[in-house]
Amino acid sequence: MINPHNYVGPPRNPKTIGIIGGEGQMGRMFAREFRKEGYRVRVTGEEAARRASRNPKNPNEVNRTLRRLNEAVVQEAEVIIIAVPIKVLSLGVKKLLGSRGCRGMRGKLVLDISSTKEEPLAALGKLRGPSIIGMHPMFGPGLRSLTGKNVVLTPTLQPSAQGKTVMLKRLENWRSWVGDFWKKRGVNIVSLSAAGHDRVVPCLQFLVLNSVMCYGRALESSQVDLKILTKLATPNSSLVAATMGRMLSPNMIDTYVNLTFENEANIEAADAFEEAASSIADLVRRGDREAFESLLQSCSEFMSGEVGDELRNEAATIHELLATR
Repeated sequence: MINPHNYVGPPRNPKTIGIIGGEGQMGRMFAREFRKEGYRVRVTGEEAARRASRNPKNPNEVNRTLRRLNEAVVQEAEVIIIAVPIKVLSLGVKKLLGSRGCRGMRGKLVLDISSTKEEPLAALGKLRGPSIIGMHPMFGPGLRSLTGKNVVLTPTLQPSAQGKTVMLKRLENWRSWVGDFWKKRGVNIVSLSAAGHDRVVPCLQFLVLNSVMCYGRALESSQVDLKILTKLATPNSSLVAATMGRMLSPNMIDTYVNLTFENEANIEAADAFEEAASSIADLVRRGDREAFESLLQSCSEFMSGEVGDELRNEAATIHELLATR
């Protein structure tokens, strides 16, 4: 006889996907992609709760309605995607999913898609029964194609599941299912620990955002005419301006505010950025050409080697595309 508590079958194909907080841009993107695969998708969010609430102007009533909606979605779905800000999840998983929603989750999958991994996975680790995978798409919702993009996966076992082969096997099966979903879209998968993810992500997100914001802020302060800027653009300024135009758009504000303040590692990155910018500005003020040349040489050596060559080739390709558009 098969003991349902110990038996782990082959990788399963779920029927229903639940997206908690799925009214945001990333939530909508996931809903769209899963519907393309033929899955039933159930989405909850504050707007849905207001529509369903008897008193939509009462925040407490809206929150109670939202928990009821979340509970219903979690009970129905085999895969639950958590797409809420970390500050919401940090209040406690029961406040988000409700007491009933936190029960009966054995064998299900919970996916967190926040830009930070340690804190959300620690909160979700209090759930009993489901497999939990941290998932961070390294791209935004407005892309024309996902091909060649990257996603980070951080599968994790709850403290109560450590050493249990059944839970490990279930986690491996769900990891395979998630991997297949992304591979169909040509997305590269990178596996990292939660701590490793949180250390490296500021270099990929916050420092880039900081650079673009400083460039944009300096242009604004100089009161330059953007039309003249684009008309006289160099290949390099075209590339930077295009990045600035894409990132500094109204529909990305909430995303960038969340990723900036939800990762404490960004504080160290901000200090490093400030030190670098201040030292460069100081060299320019002093007119120290020799020291500036030495700094450029140091940066050039850092960018040497195979990776540097690949980046330069990518830049050349982008320049060609911009020139022939």
